[in-house]
Amino acid sequence: MVSTTIPDPGLAPAPDPPLLSIGGLAAEAASVLRDAERRGLPRPRYVTVSDTQRVGFQFDDDPASFDALAQWADSFGGTIDTHPIHRADGSPAFLRRVNFTYRCVPVEAYAIVKAETAAT
Repeated sequence: MVSTTIPDPGLAPAPDPPLLSIGGLAAEAASVLRDAERRGLPRPRYVTVSDTQRVGFQFDDDPASFDALAQWADSFGGTIDTHPIHRADGSPAFLRRVNFTYRCVPVEAYAIVKAETAAT
């Protein structure tokens, strides 16, 4: 007698999503920006895509960017982290980051704001 065991699909790990090309990552970055625009969110000033499979959005060196990042976190989910840092010239600043996943792509939105103008 032959016994056949059918694996339970609920126990199998989900496969990793395929790696995207730079063009694919740029298209995902554009999708995030379109969604942010439709939701009325503040716009970043700088966009990066990396072959490390990450998309980044940098906001202005302005305390208002911290509110913008909070709006992005509310809209896209994710976590907010704020850390005191020193710029290359030694001046104190705060780095605030929002990390979330958008259609399987890790996204980081961030701002670096001078410490004397930042309200954390």
